[in-house]
Amino acid sequence: MALTAQRRQQLASLSIPSEADTRVMLQNFMDDSGLTPAEVAARIGYSRSSLAVFLSGHYNVRVEGNTANTANIRAAIKGLIDEFTADTGEDLRAGGEIYQDATFKKVRQAFYSAVDHGHAYCLDGAPGTRKSFMLKRLCRELATVDANKNGHGRRAMYVYCKQDVPPCELLRRIAKAAGLPTKGSIAQLLRKLQFFLRGRRCVLALDEAQHLSVACIETVRELFDEPPHFGLIFAGSHAVQDLFNDLRLEQARQRLSRTIVLPGLVRDDVERIAEAEFGRKPPKSVIDDIIAESTVEDFRQTFAARRMDKAAGRSTYICARSVWFAIQRMKELAAAHKKGGVA
Repeated sequence: MALTAQRRQQLASLSIPSEADTRVMLQNFMDDSGLTPAEVAARIGYSRSSLAVFLSGHYNVRVEGNTANTANIRAAIKGLIDEFTADTGEDLRAGGEIYQDATFKKVRQAFYSAVDHGHAYCLDGAPGTRKSFMLKRLCRELATVDANKNGHGRRAMYVYCKQDVPPCELLRRIAKAAGLPTKGSIAQLLRKLQFFLRGRRCVLALDEAQHLSVACIETVRELFDEPPHFGLIFAGSHAVQDLFNDLRLEQARQRLSRTIVLPGLVRDDVERIAEAEFGRKPPKSVIDDIIAESTVEDFRQTFAARRMDKAAGRSTYICARSVWFAIQRMKELAAAHKKGGVA
């Protein structure tokens, strides 16, 4: 790709990372984003072979006419990375504030017990009982509290466990959450985690743990059993605790300090949340509407009851996620009416 004098002048005015740094940045970006080299090449306007040559460290005189001139491809790569990493990464559906109810206090106590003492816990809750929300907030809280420990603070790694995730992919997700390289075999990834996090208190929060296989649970058990002795939290629905009833997981089951069953919200919780979100105590009719909109069926309890009694009715709970969405919808409607809009 021949460069014009004007383009060379533009590049000279830019602050662009070195070749080595750009290669590391790009490799990390591809690991994080899932983009392939061919997709990256297409986005930056280069051929796949040119990008491959750059990544190999042999982007030489035959490409841009000067062995020192990789500025154009480096600028294109940096532009791509900046474009997709400029936002804060906040979850747009994060669900507002944490309300310090009894359930959150139990989860917080278990979280810090896992961090500080290397204990293992199971959080079992139906969808919408705030498992993910609480764990993510606690991980961020710990990162803030220990931010000034200069690389020696406690670490919390939140990992989403997708359906049928194999052990090696799970370890890659854990390594990524820890800020470590994600290449290598199961044995290599375990060594990286144990080596780079040695001497530190760590907790691994595995969300949607009902998706984990016996092989996955036995793999992360090694992080619990061996230094630096990670604390473990298995959070999930669909009776996640039943995973540990498998005879092959007797060792893992014996390591669980406690299973915490997360209930749905109660009316007092809804009233407290609504008052905080609206800035005033809403009337009873509004609370009734929120609860009616947010009450969902607990299929697990319903099925369990029907196995015991064919005449058993539906089991329900107040879903925290639905409560938050209902409140946000009401706030949007109120704002639209205030502006004279039509909802």
